[in-house]
Amino acid sequence: MFLTKDFERTLFKLWRRRIENIESLVKSRKGRPLYFRKYDRDRGIKQLEELANQIVTKQGAKKELNSVTVYRKTRQISGTSFRRQSRLIQLAKTHLKGAIIYAFWKNRRCMYVGKGKSWKRLLGYQNSVYLHNATRISVRGISGPSQLGKAECLSKHLFNPQYNKITPAKTKHGKPCPVCKAKRQIRLELRSLFRLK
Repeated sequence: MFLTKDFERTLFKLWRRRIENIESLVKSRKGRPLYFRKYDRDRGIKQLEELANQIVTKQGAKKELNSVTVYRKTRQISGTSFRRQSRLIQLAKTHLKGAIIYAFWKNRRCMYVGKGKSWKRLLGYQNSVYLHNATRISVRGISGPSQLGKAECLSKHLFNPQYNKITPAKTKHGKPCPVCKAKRQIRLELRSLFRLK
């Protein structure tokens, strides 16, 4: 609710600045109108994009990710390096099937989100800094390989991992990320609405 109000307020403020020059031609007022410069436009659009991103992520990303999730598994990770590795291998071999999305967590902070077509992808992290520093790992089974890229991108939007960049999911025959799609449409609409001469 608060994010939506902030978005409306920021949009209205930018729009008022955009039309101030034309209003000054038909209304008597003191002083010169504020210029609508490229800098002002870009700063306003950036603020609106960030707010829109938070709103779209909060509203749709969790529901969309849950719709392609088959199962969820979480394991606490502690102890020596060998113990951490053995717990990861045990989780991978005995509990995971099919395509997966995984996230390494350090307390409540997500460190890294990744994807794999099978549990064997996790074997590549046996000597990883993520496994060494993580306090837990969470894994989601995904309904199919075509949903893998979308699920990874949605997880990045939701968890905001420390060591990942959020990039749109691009896989052959894969489903697009709805959050990235909505963000792109919002950006295009805003730039069209506040186009400069």
